[in-house]
Order: sequence, then C-alpha cells, then structure tokens
Amino acid sequence: MKILNPILPIMESILGNLDDLRTEGKITTQTIERVSLQWYESERNILRKATDTGREVAFRLLKEGQRLKHDDVVFISAELVIAIEILPSEVIVLSPKHYRKWHEPVMKSAINIHRSFRWR
Repeated sequence: MKILNPILPIMESILGNLDDLRTEGKITTQTIERVSLQWYESERNILRKATDTGREVAFRLLKEGQRLKHDDVVFISAELVIAIEILPSEVIVLSPKHYRKWHEPVMKSAINIHRSFRWR
C-alpha cells in the first residue's frame, strides 16, 4: 500500500522563530511548508491540521501558556521545515478617553459576540 500523505510525528514543542533559525543557519535550503491557523486555533493544546501542500500534522502542546505564533517553526529536518502562519482577521479597535468607563461593558460585548478587541 502506497501512502500518499504520510502523517508526521506529533509536534510537541516550538523549535523557534523562522527568521531566527535562518540567521542561525538551521534553515537553509529546506522546503518550507506552512500550517495556516486562525488566531483562536493558536491557543489550542491539541490540534490536527494540514500544511499548504496537504500534509497532515498533529500538535500536542501541553506546556502551560504555550501558544503558537506566526512564523513559529514546529518541525525541522534536512529536507523539510514546517512553520505556522496565523491568518489575518478582523478586529475591533477602541480608543476610549476613559478606560475604566468602557472596559466592563465592552468586554461583556466581546464575550457575547466572540470578537477580538484591542485597546489603544
């Protein structure tokens, strides 16, 4: 039986940032495949996704506070690098003059509509 889409081992740690690993010489001529995630998926401990070429990968990140970020590298071999891509998303930006007056009602609304808020 020919396996067309082999499953890689479970990714359990973040190896570093793509740019930093290039600077260190750990990433040179390898093919780079990306796993695209929505922002809310980056906080999940257990996740199964496909790279941009269709390769299935699984994540099991159990360290407290560990979160996937854009350009995080989760796999390196002599031929392949797998990096994370956090997809752009819409966000509501608020710039209140009085933070305390707005904080509680806005946060309740954010929870109700499941949206990201950024304070300025």
